[in-house]
Amino acid sequence: MRLRKQLSLGFVLAALLTPNLAMAQSSPDSGAQAATTDPALAISGPSDAEAVIKENLFTVVPTLETAMTEEGSPVNLSFSGSPNTETPVDLSGISAKGVTRTVTVDGEKIAQVVVTNLSNEDDASVALSADKFTSQFNIDSDILEPTTAISVNGNEEEFVTAVKSLQKTPPEEEEEPEEKGTENGTDRGTSTSGGGSANDIAGSYQTPERIEPEEEEPEDTVEVRVTTVGCPVVIDETQGLVRVQSKSQTFTNGTMTSEDACTDNGTTYTIQKSYTTCSDVVDLDGKTANPQYLSYYIDAEATRKEISDCQPDIEKTYKISEIENGCSVSVDIDNMKVSRNTSLVYTNGNNTQIKVQDCSPSETLEGRVANFCR
Repeated sequence: MRLRKQLSLGFVLAALLTPNLAMAQSSPDSGAQAATTDPALAISGPSDAEAVIKENLFTVVPTLETAMTEEGSPVNLSFSGSPNTETPVDLSGISAKGVTRTVTVDGEKIAQVVVTNLSNEDDASVALSADKFTSQFNIDSDILEPTTAISVNGNEEEFVTAVKSLQKTPPEEEEEPEEKGTENGTDRGTSTSGGGSANDIAGSYQTPERIEPEEEEPEDTVEVRVTTVGCPVVIDETQGLVRVQSKSQTFTNGTMTSEDACTDNGTTYTIQKSYTTCSDVVDLDGKTANPQYLSYYIDAEATRKEISDCQPDIEKTYKISEIENGCSVSVDIDNMKVSRNTSLVYTNGNNTQIKVQDCSPSETLEGRVANFCR
């Protein structure tokens, strides 16, 4: 049963691959340069002496997600790992192209990949025999994922030759010209029959001193920085503002060479009042009370900065008054007199009644004469 299934698969691939690869060969895309010979038959045919096919010659993966059809689709491939060759080859910068398709045999979906072309980073390319570099495997989807490792069987000799032809070779070094032969330190071609006058001139020649080029001094790096460090803020109580100051500093090659005076930079903060931490000032003689506050502002980092201690708010005054509530009367039996007692209180800005003096004889309310039965 297994043998019949393999034969059936071979015949289906032979029937489908031939017309579609012919169509891919007519396309200008170098990845579709496939022959019309069935790769499956080329792999399984031991009678072809020229096409020695080696299993698992190299492994490739798709560079992009590729949809596979029964008609065939071009696919771009990159090499994964080292090739299974006796002669070591370097695949750096080399990629591959080919054609992929699907067929269904006895209810199983089979994918086939044919590698038809190799190219390098300089867009130089070499066409491969389409019947010598193939792979087929079972799939569950019509999408060829970039994570799919495809083991390709192929002709090792043709593959190695194609890779080496695409590898970059370093340029040959130019040979330096040979120096003319000399005898006794002189050029043979300069000898004359006229005596040693030429040699006398050559002997008196002195090599001029080598003039070293003057090194140019590097240009200075100048940088101007603006900072608030070292500049106090200006408190403007009249307008209720805090004015921020800053200064400019000039640095030459990283060292400060000049500094300007602190001036207003246009940034201001509003002065605010806080009554929560300050107690009221009470004047019993004047029968008044004043709340106290401290001044502060909020800077750019949302930090509270206090600028004064507690001080009376002369714009707010609370009146102290007498109340009899909660106070009993005082009785003077000897003088037959009843005195009225009161406490002193005021109402603050939070509408809270504050007592500043406990019950005592009132200085403003008159007492009454009492009649006592003896």
